[in-house]
Amino acid sequence: MTQKNFAPVVLFVYARPVHTQCTLDALAANLEAKETELIIYADAARSEKDASKVQAVRDVISDVKGFKSVTLHMREHNVGLAQNIIEGVSNVTQQYGRAIVLEDDIVTSPAFLGFMNAALEKYKTEPKVWHISGWNYPIETDGLGDAFFWRMMNCWGWATWAERWQHFNKEPLRLIDSWSDKQKHYFDLDGTGVFWSQVLANN
Repeated sequence: MTQKNFAPVVLFVYARPVHTQCTLDALAANLEAKETELIIYADAARSEKDASKVQAVRDVISDVKGFKSVTLHMREHNVGLAQNIIEGVSNVTQQYGRAIVLEDDIVTSPAFLGFMNAALEKYKTEPKVWHISGWNYPIETDGLGDAFFWRMMNCWGWATWAERWQHFNKEPLRLIDSWSDKQKHYFDLDGTGVFWSQVLANN
């Protein structure tokens, strides 16, 4: 993989300066960081009680080193986590064709960027693969390799392509109203109670 092919990282931050610093430090420890564009979306304070922490985060991200470039998007008004991520991922994937996505409480492995970039390249023409995940729920791993296919989306360090992301719609009510019990059960990994509850919570 040539240096010019490294995907940008889009990081979403809010009011956790210590967490944000840990996330940045871990990411910068990746060998590929120096050739990676880092794009940070910082949401504005929801209320006055968060203002000082939000400013502390902005102080942290205003002095980031170790990356090819750093682009800051400082929200003037609070938009909330969901809108911040949806708009940010949409903007970055439209511009670059793909993106690696992090939030401000994820400490990555030094191998994270290498793995994500390799997977983005390997599966870029495979329409059945919609995202790459750097984390998974604890599951039985007998018979699985270091990487494997899985039918769920995990958002603790992930990546995707513009042509897949364009199909995303935040429409939980449509799923609730239109899916059969069988589809809901399948989506919930055969009734784990973990995933369908998130759809209901976002309604």
